[in-house]
Amino acid sequence: MPAPYVTAQGTSSGWYYRRWSDKTYECWKTVSTSITSGNWTAWGSIYQSTTFARQNLPITLTAGHYEYVTAHATQDWSSWAMILDPPTTTQTGSYKLCRGAKPSDTAVWAIDYYVRGVAAS
Repeated sequence: MPAPYVTAQGTSSGWYYRRWSDKTYECWKTVSTSITSGNWTAWGSIYQSTTFARQNLPITLTAGHYEYVTAHATQDWSSWAMILDPPTTTQTGSYKLCRGAKPSDTAVWAIDYYVRGVAAS
């Protein structure tokens, strides 16, 4: 059996995607927003941001697909993404950013999404 190969690639609704011959899709996107220091809430000794809402995927995937996210800020402050709602076959999960200290000013924060799965049809 031959190794899978790329059959299409492009952009759709802000997503970059790659379709493989075995019906696997890879999709990636960055979502950025400006978060003021007042929009961070204490949760014990951790601060959490406002919510990054679900993102519509450019294709419907089968259940059990893979979603990987990373978080970062323009100031290179340390943070990580905490999932609130799990991904579905048509949307990413929703997330909040978390960090150990409340930011002192407004910054542009981003979540990088990478999704890989098999097309549902």
